[in-house]
Amino acid sequence: MYMHTQKKEMQAFDDRQLIERIQKRVRNTNDFIYELLCRHHDALLRRCYFFLKNQADAEDAVQETELRAFRAVQHFKGESSYRTWLFAIADNQCRTIADKRSKRLMNDHLIALIEMELKTQQKSEHAYHEYNDIKKVTASAVNAMPVQGREIINLRFYQDKGLDEISNILDLGLSATKMRLYRSIKQLSDSMSEEASSLYMSM
Repeated sequence: MYMHTQKKEMQAFDDRQLIERIQKRVRNTNDFIYELLCRHHDALLRRCYFFLKNQADAEDAVQETELRAFRAVQHFKGESSYRTWLFAIADNQCRTIADKRSKRLMNDHLIALIEMELKTQQKSEHAYHEYNDIKKVTASAVNAMPVQGREIINLRFYQDKGLDEISNILDLGLSATKMRLYRSIKQLSDSMSEEASSLYMSM
């Protein structure tokens, strides 16, 4: 009966009231934090899934977001709503996961592109089957890109998002989004060309 009454009392508090009690370290602090996170769990999951388009990745992002929020709630200053603060943490986690995923995807795609280029150039069988060299070219080109570049390449070409949507996700103006995408494509192209040229010259 007591537990049920306590839960009803917690549910009657708004987010700021819960946070005040948590930061004052009143009794049952962990219960207050749990109530706070439960309120926003479904919204977090929807947001992460919208960004990542993958249920398992979205759940991983939410789990990491809630863990970070649990640890940092004592430092929440109330400059925004608690949900906005949570969403900011979640967006960072989604970007981290998307960046790791885009690296894997880009490796696969770039290896395929290099294979096609080698075929087109009619290189020797020995050259075509030098997969270790191909992987080095791919890894070097991808790793040469800054995080922002990998992120926008992933959003545009691997998540198939339009420029307007990318602009909203990255919180950039449309012109700035186009410029960042253009620079990232050029950087990747230049890096690939340099690495591929070095590979061909060594054959």
